[in-house]
This record gives sequence, structure tokens and C-alpha cells, in this order.
Amino acid sequence: MSEQYFIQKCIISAEDAKGNYSMMAHLDVDKQTKQAYENMVTEINEQLHFLNNRYQYLQQQSQKSDKS
Repeated sequence: MSEQYFIQKCIISAEDAKGNYSMMAHLDVDKQTKQAYENMVTEINEQLHFLNNRYQYLQQQSQKSDKS
């Protein structure tokens, strides 16, 4: 299995976790906990940004090698 395969799996999992954190931030919880969940959403967005960029890079490299 390739890195691209695992990145896709990570992206799917991270998107799912992001949705859960976002929903938990909207629950009737104290302000500090709500902020913690919101911070987790921000952090996972940064991770998703990295994963998406890496995935695009790998796709580009794969296309270049296919053309060679």
C-alpha cells in the first residue's frame, strides 16, 4: 500500500474527527471546554492542510513519472 492510500485514510478520519469536535463545541458545555474543542478544530484544520498538500504533491509526482 502506498503513502497516498494512507494519506487518504488519514484525511477521512481527520474530517470525521473535526466534525465531532465541532459538534461537541456546540453542546451545552462550560466555556473552557468549548474553547478546547474549538482549538482542536483549529489544530486538525492545520493537519488537514498538510495532508492535502502532501497528497497533491504525491499525485503530481505520480503523474510526472507516468508521463516518463
